[in-house]
Amino acid sequence: MEASGEVSVAFAFEVLNGGGETLRGVFDTRGVPPSTCPPFPDAVVLCHGFRSSRKSRALTAISESLTLPTVAFDFSGNGDSGGEFQYGNYAKEVEDLRSIIEWVQERGYRTKGILGHSKGGNVVLLYGAKYDDVDRIVNLSGRCSLTNGVVERIGKEGLEKIERDGFVEMDGYKITATGLRERLTTDMSQIEQIRNANVLHVHGSADEVSPASEAVELQKQTPGSKLAVVGGADHSFSNHRDGLLKAVIPFLEG
Repeated sequence: MEASGEVSVAFAFEVLNGGGETLRGVFDTRGVPPSTCPPFPDAVVLCHGFRSSRKSRALTAISESLTLPTVAFDFSGNGDSGGEFQYGNYAKEVEDLRSIIEWVQERGYRTKGILGHSKGGNVVLLYGAKYDDVDRIVNLSGRCSLTNGVVERIGKEGLEKIERDGFVEMDGYKITATGLRERLTTDMSQIEQIRNANVLHVHGSADEVSPASEAVELQKQTPGSKLAVVGGADHSFSNHRDGLLKAVIPFLEG
């Protein structure tokens, strides 16, 4: 589906990240031509969550509703991209996003906004804390503390196995001691360093993965940011896409 009045010109692309792994995605220019000099046309980059992909339904709904050029890609080790899946891995995914934003610039566009869902929400906030070079940051369903949710996902027995053996096999993926340590030591309070971007936190009031109180705490850590709680929505806004789009689209395009 295309936004009303817009011409969709989408193409697949490949970009190498800093480690030489291939990141794959789709760039929908909406028929907006690139520029060889400022001002460059605006674009939005969309980031998926844990063990997901650029094809997630929430990201697809947002992409189809935006009138701006949109980039959706898979983080390394996920979806169609190269590399090995790693638990934690926030710092590396920040650099994956950096590689995409630099590629967008090379194509003759400017990344106006970045949006991430779930783990991707934390990644875009951490990107803002490190680079602070985009106008809009949207966090959907991210966590205020990355220590939250670990026991629920891995279980006490799983944590004991990681401590004993250095890893645990989950359903289709492996969690190593190194990956777990990286998650537990990633400090979200660094997002207080975001100065140049307008930040929006969006969370469902019925989120079954992380409670909406996580977004409230994240808002406190990003002074001047906005908070939108979508009533009745779950972690993926499955049956509340209208509420999600109402919060997100005007913010990104404003």
